[in-house]
Amino acid sequence: MKPRLDAHKEHVRNDPHRTQAYIPNGLEPCDEVNECLNSLVMTCNEDYSAEEARAVQRELKDISSDLREISNLSEGEMERVALDYIFAVYKDQGIPALDVSANNKEDKTAHLKRIVFDIPNSNKIDGMQESHQFAFPYLDNYDKMAENELRLLTKDSSIPDLKNKTISFVGAGFPLSAIMYHIHSGAQIHLVDIDKGACERAKAFLDICAEANIIHRDDFSVTQGDASKIKYTRKSTSDIAAQASKEMADASELQSDVLVFAAALPSEIKAAALKNVSSLGLDVINRCTSEANNLLYPSTKLSSLQKNYGLENGDRVFTPEKVMYPEYAYRNKTFKNAAGIPVNKNGVPAIETDKINQNTAQKINVAVNTESRDTVMH
Repeated sequence: MKPRLDAHKEHVRNDPHRTQAYIPNGLEPCDEVNECLNSLVMTCNEDYSAEEARAVQRELKDISSDLREISNLSEGEMERVALDYIFAVYKDQGIPALDVSANNKEDKTAHLKRIVFDIPNSNKIDGMQESHQFAFPYLDNYDKMAENELRLLTKDSSIPDLKNKTISFVGAGFPLSAIMYHIHSGAQIHLVDIDKGACERAKAFLDICAEANIIHRDDFSVTQGDASKIKYTRKSTSDIAAQASKEMADASELQSDVLVFAAALPSEIKAAALKNVSSLGLDVINRCTSEANNLLYPSTKLSSLQKNYGLENGDRVFTPEKVMYPEYAYRNKTFKNAAGIPVNKNGVPAIETDKINQNTAQKINVAVNTESRDTVMH
């Protein structure tokens, strides 16, 4: 797979604004890819002790970079193929609409599963390659992930009501996380991605979900933009619906109440984006990985970004306020402090997510670096 990875990297270098679709990389769903990726994910998600997890990472250190690339690209291909199949399924048949009286999150989530998995899984399209008729089976993961990440935003770890708030996601892809955030919290959603194709697919999928009465389309917007060059500020407008429904061609400033960084966002992009975050009350959720799962995505925990990209030397101070761990990492990394609160070794309060969800996420506080400011003033 190395030549294909190298060809993909060269394509990206030659098209920094993602004006074209990615070249085929051999990692779209098929029996061989599915088997290999499943083996990698299962290896990373075994119930390891902390020592065992470190041993696995040491053993695979020499190929860890390629493993992350393969995992990231295959996930993107899986999402692309699944979305294209959804579009093909509903091209020639009606989209079933949820009854308007079914307005709770359980009904909406169940209907989303029908749209994403049940109906596509029961269809067969003549002339379409069998491996491309891929019904996406992982909605439950996104449901749990969104629910637990939202708990990072409250002191008592409850799910907040965000009906008058806006959440921005850096990374559009298959926007199931964004939809589940909306279903759980009521927030307006803004999606940003550098990839033109990802933005177009996200818009088309949101249109389907709106026709299915799962969402209101004007609660969502999608913008193509370079995350490393956008200024992220706290939303000041009171006209939330108007802001959320505005589809911008590109973005130089993004206003929201909560900012979510995807785990697969490259480390250098995430670090640059964090440097562009305003310190005026914007909540930041950083999706990342722990222990053996570091083999699936780049290490983008705040501590890694601070160590490798000099975040501690700028005009912002970044502090983890709360962290969500998957079940095994929670067990390995936390203990109860004198007040009986589960914390990690740095004293950061921690919550545990459901076993089905393997992601780690941090709530990051952003403040002004007064020492840096004083140095500049003198």
